[in-house]
Amino acid sequence: MTWSELVERAFRENAEEQITSFLLREGPAVCGNDAARWRSLFTTCEGWRDAFQLWGEHAFVSGVHGWNLYMNVCRLRPPEEQPPDWTRYLHRMTLMMVVCGLEPAERNSMATWEYGRFDAIGTFYCAGPEYGGYESLTGEQWLREAGGLLEQSWRRYRKFPGNSSRYQRTMEEHYPRLEAALDYLSEHTGTCDVVRMHRHGGDETVWYFARAQDCVYIMYISDSM
Repeated sequence: MTWSELVERAFRENAEEQITSFLLREGPAVCGNDAARWRSLFTTCEGWRDAFQLWGEHAFVSGVHGWNLYMNVCRLRPPEEQPPDWTRYLHRMTLMMVVCGLEPAERNSMATWEYGRFDAIGTFYCAGPEYGGYESLTGEQWLREAGGLLEQSWRRYRKFPGNSSRYQRTMEEHYPRLEAALDYLSEHTGTCDVVRMHRHGGDETVWYFARAQDCVYIMYISDSM
């Protein structure tokens, strides 16, 4: 199967439902309000990160369509088993990125909620019909899209920097971090097949899945209100 077919088979037209089903099979769905079991899921995700992540970066900057643009990107080892179970792998790796991208306070709140845990995770995967779907890209197109968003964000920030000195210090730190991340990707990705899930412009989180010769890159960009 092509890379596009593998990604689409993993998430289909209802990525939120696919990841919920994955949690029902392998996660803490049956434990009700048992916070310890949810914390065990977080520990499991950290274990996946330690086992698979080769490099990563995440930071937020001024939004383009919403308040803040958040980018999370990882370089990952490919699946170990042969033949690879790409659906299980992509579910695990995206869930790892979502969970490990949460602040400790956010994880604690999720663990102690009686309701809404699946919604909190599912919002990273859901998309309305206007912004859903898949598109195959080259590596150059992928990085051009991500770089273009960062440029738009920077122009918007320069026009409306806000009045908070703390926010301005954060932006002065985060813009160089994301620029360095894109430089890293430009230097290391080489020839790769890329699939984008969802489209920019709405509240949807947009995912990029890139398969290179010896690794996998996954990026998600959230630019919502």
